[in-house]
Amino acid sequence: MLPPDFDVSKVDDARLRRIAEALKVYGGYVVDRNVGTPFVVYCEIGSNAKLHTAKLWNSRAASDLERMRLALRRVSSAKGWLDGNGKPVELRQPMNLLSMRGAWRSERDDAQARFETWQQAVVLKDAKAGLAVVNNSGRHITAVNWAKPQPGQKLTLTARTGNGATLRLQLRGGEQGAKGAVAYDSGDLADGKSVTFEWPEKFAGSRLVVRATASGDCWARGDLLPAST
Repeated sequence: MLPPDFDVSKVDDARLRRIAEALKVYGGYVVDRNVGTPFVVYCEIGSNAKLHTAKLWNSRAASDLERMRLALRRVSSAKGWLDGNGKPVELRQPMNLLSMRGAWRSERDDAQARFETWQQAVVLKDAKAGLAVVNNSGRHITAVNWAKPQPGQKLTLTARTGNGATLRLQLRGGEQGAKGAVAYDSGDLADGKSVTFEWPEKFAGSRLVVRATASGDCWARGDLLPAST
């Protein structure tokens, strides 16, 4: 985040000023780390916040952006949380550990699948009954250290689907990484169906499958939470 005393009034470009204000209030998160490459801030898709063009380099904005980069500080703790309306909230409920983001591909056909941000789900357009899309990216499970499932921990997966789609989660185990044996397979879960299982001792990757059971548009996501005791 940018510290509270960072002076956004000195940021010349109004578009970059809004970004600086957002970094002071909400912060941001690292999506990629490299050596010897430029510093880039990714904005919401559709914001059209392009500070430079192919013909014009905005040197003042580049200077302000570098000043912002030097002022950024890692967030090590938080006293509390605010909701979308700026009101304090207490996070009493456990957070979902499963993400539907990533590259989806058709298993046998030319299915059109995409991740829909508002639904937090993968959406299939004009799907045929039986068609399936697969995500092998391995990024389905949270990478946040303090939120990662622990070996032997009991978790419950609940499918949330529309128009008859099913959700399937497979986990690999062992020491072989992507080539590890299947340690758990939920099977195809219809809307509202749940399974409870133990997290593998040596987690080596995950695979998600969404299958259409009827023709037309459908969608699927899942809730992966610690099992109730």
